[in-house]
Amino acid sequence: MTFHLHRGSVPLLVSIPHMGTEIPADLRSDFVERALEVEDTDWHLDRLYAFTRDLGGSVLQPTVSRYVVDLNRPPDDTPMYPGASNTELCPSRFFTGDPLYREGFTLSPEQKAQRRATWWAPYHQALQEEIARLKAAHGFVLLWDAHSIRAEIPWLFEGRLPDLNIGTADGRSADPSITQAVAAAAARTIRSSRTWSTAASRAATSRASTDAPPTTCTRCSWRCASTCTCAKPRRGTTKRRRRRRCSRWCARWSKPRWQPAASSMAEARRFHAPLAFVGGRWARDVLLVAGADGCWQEVREDCPAAGRAGAETLAGPALPGIVDAHSHAFQRAMAGLAERSVPGHDDFWSWRDRMYAVALRITPPQLEAIATFLYAELLAAGYTQVCEFHYLHNEPGGKPYADPMEMSQALVRAAQQAGIGLTLLPTLYMRSGFGAPGLRPDQRRFASTPESVLRIAQAVRRSATPRLTAGIALHSLRAVDEAALGECAAEARAAGMPVHIHVAEQQQEVHDCLQHHGLRPIEWLLRNASLDAQWNLVHATQASAAELQAVQRSGASIVLCPTTEANLGDGVFDLPAWLAAGGTWTIGSDSHVTRSWSEELRLLEYSQRLVLRQRNVAARAVRRRARRRRCCRAHWVARVPRRDWRWAGWPWASARTSSCLTWKRPLSRASGTSTCWTPWCSPHPARACSAWWSPGATYSRRCLPPASCRRCGSSGRRPSPPWRRRTGRSSPTSPFPCGGWPRTARACRRSARRPGRPGARAWRGRPARHSPRG
Repeated sequence: MTFHLHRGSVPLLVSIPHMGTEIPADLRSDFVERALEVEDTDWHLDRLYAFTRDLGGSVLQPTVSRYVVDLNRPPDDTPMYPGASNTELCPSRFFTGDPLYREGFTLSPEQKAQRRATWWAPYHQALQEEIARLKAAHGFVLLWDAHSIRAEIPWLFEGRLPDLNIGTADGRSADPSITQAVAAAAARTIRSSRTWSTAASRAATSRASTDAPPTTCTRCSWRCASTCTCAKPRRGTTKRRRRRRCSRWCARWSKPRWQPAASSMAEARRFHAPLAFVGGRWARDVLLVAGADGCWQEVREDCPAAGRAGAETLAGPALPGIVDAHSHAFQRAMAGLAERSVPGHDDFWSWRDRMYAVALRITPPQLEAIATFLYAELLAAGYTQVCEFHYLHNEPGGKPYADPMEMSQALVRAAQQAGIGLTLLPTLYMRSGFGAPGLRPDQRRFASTPESVLRIAQAVRRSATPRLTAGIALHSLRAVDEAALGECAAEARAAGMPVHIHVAEQQQEVHDCLQHHGLRPIEWLLRNASLDAQWNLVHATQASAAELQAVQRSGASIVLCPTTEANLGDGVFDLPAWLAAGGTWTIGSDSHVTRSWSEELRLLEYSQRLVLRQRNVAARAVRRRARRRRCCRAHWVARVPRRDWRWAGWPWASARTSSCLTWKRPLSRASGTSTCWTPWCSPHPARACSAWWSPGATYSRRCLPPASCRRCGSSGRRPSPPWRRRTGRSSPTSPFPCGGWPRTARACRRSARRPGRPGARAWRGRPARHSPRG
């Protein structure tokens, strides 16, 4: 967004046109390095005028820096006062007089026109619309144009400016009685030994934003010089008392200690990571170069010592930033409040009622404060982007805000203040359950339509704010009807926006969906929603293995929130089945029981261990998937039931694989040999291999190589020369065309059990069951 507008209910509008700090990435190279620090910003005015919202007034402030375009100058760039020094619509120098752009660079008229259309025009249009709204409601409005300014600017003013300046365009924009009242109130509040001034205002917002007379629109420009900090301390006052008076009555107009996140680094920085995770694997001696915009410019693996000289060495392994793919920021305010026993059955649905009680009390300023604190926690934990599943759209009673984006803007401001990337997901919420006519009274604050959520998402995407994007969220199948879901999904697909939805989180949800649609939730989505890579299914704890395979084929992703799912008793996601299918997944902090991605992953793994009574479940599933991919070039393996396993003479295979296999007669006990054909990861998709058996012996799967194919036992490598077993008699060619024969031979000898020995089993024409240590 190019500006933030807080719409109030009283006839007061505060405009802070020089509060923006952003310089778009495509314009940064035109400025000198010093300009990226935006030193001429009107610092802290948002804090000084924070009381305006409590009074019910409106506040308008831009996001772009005055270095890009000065929102307080006429659009045609004519001098405000002929014959005097003026600043331009697109400034070319600092207030110190130094050049703003690099040597040899000059703005063209086309570039100026583009900046005027992109930033100046929307700001002044919003200003005029807000003035018209307040005048229609109250009959008059006070426009307060807020600034801070240097006390000494030789090329603009002679001498030293007064501490406080009230501009009224020589009395034409405000009645003298109002000017005198403002000056008298300020004199009583702020003690200053310096003079006052009511000079003419240079502000375009107070002179040219409206043609209304002062009787209906009073326009004042208020400027404070940077030397006006606080009253002189009295004798005998303590340091604590002086500090308290200073914090109450003054604003620190000097440059703040912190820098905005968009320009936190004035020059590129270089880091050396001895070990870093790059491109899905670990790499050593990685050089990381971060640009002035805070984004990585270069990532170089195996960088020699000379190339990384002077770089800052990181202490430990480096990981890329983590995405928090599912967040409800307001629920951070209720952390721990639901961890107490209540009468009756306590589950997700009882927790939801307590969550509604919190949601109905949060105001926009409170949401901004909660989200800022949360996003700072997430950033400190290693998250660099958060997907905000946002459905607090209206006032607590269900009445829409005057600005439909009031709550959304609070989240955007919070993310900008914390410095974290934000994907805002305005959520569609239309009904309380399957077949319900509408929302419950405690859900009316969430009410929205496809048009309203699409309007919010499109406005956020048009803002061109760094690290800010938007998508669409559908709360759940029980909260969205079929037509609205299809409309939102089609618009999101056309705009290339992601789609998130809660699905199959609770058993009750699955039961209700079966009763209403005759299908499980994910089955209904697969048949009616045309899932693709833009879809993200949140939770899916009740999904079946068949549903997961179908979701993987569609290209959709799964978002898991292990700590929240455990806290609410949702269930355990079938992670091995999803990893075996090759599906993509990510994690989210959801209700923010914890804000640590490592705790999310740890609980995800431990919950799988508890259910399966195994260890290292996720790692084994990934390794098994990698072996299958290496073994079969087309990334498939025939689904052969265990009861039909044979080393040759396969009685069944899927239609997808049958064309690649040549069948032979079943295994002959007499010779103990047979031949099968199988796909290979080699230039020749089919190669022959022989199976070798000792008559009368029973074999377990332990005799297969570690990375073996389920059909013939190959590891995916090219066949090695024939090997003969050292038993005093010749044996046929080995069935395993790989290079690990000594180890495999020992395994074969260990696993062979002759009839008559303890534990021997009769030969049944198939390999023995997998032994526990195999």
